[in-house]
Amino acid sequence: ANLFEYSAPTVEKRHAMCPAPTLSPRPAEQAATLRASLPERFVCLHWRAGDFLNPVPLGRLRGQSMLHRNRALANASFMAAVAARAASNVQAKHVLVLTNARYQRAKLFESTLATLTGGTIGATVRLCTDAPPDAEKEVCSRAAALLLTRESSFSTQVHRMAMAANGGQYDEK
Repeated sequence: ANLFEYSAPTVEKRHAMCPAPTLSPRPAEQAATLRASLPERFVCLHWRAGDFLNPVPLGRLRGQSMLHRNRALANASFMAAVAARAASNVQAKHVLVLTNARYQRAKLFESTLATLTGGTIGATVRLCTDAPPDAEKEVCSRAAALLLTRESSFSTQVHRMAMAANGGQYDEK
């Protein structure tokens, strides 16, 4: 295989880059525990905080704390609306959110999702945890729908695992 053909995250065959991981006992146990806490049908949202940052780091803008709060609210609202729509499209009532966003943004996402859906769609938000990432990828790859980031190797691996779990079939739409 041509390594360079698979190296760019936007390449169509990126899911074929590496074989899916085989979980060792600890990650397998953590994946089973997380999966058991979720309903059968759920949507997985991989939300990188960096996906929504302005090219000018917000922390360097003086006197812009209100702007920062407004952007955080807009980002959480946007992500909640996208998650609600995806859940509705696949008849899921729960969203698993894997994120490195700050705790406040995650809480804002949860409250916005509850407001948008009248509490009909629940959320499990996993911030940066001590769980091995492969455990979270394994659970996420079994979701009814995936909301991933094209530029993220974490998202690419989740997609690859989902493709493998579904016999090479997973709609990228």
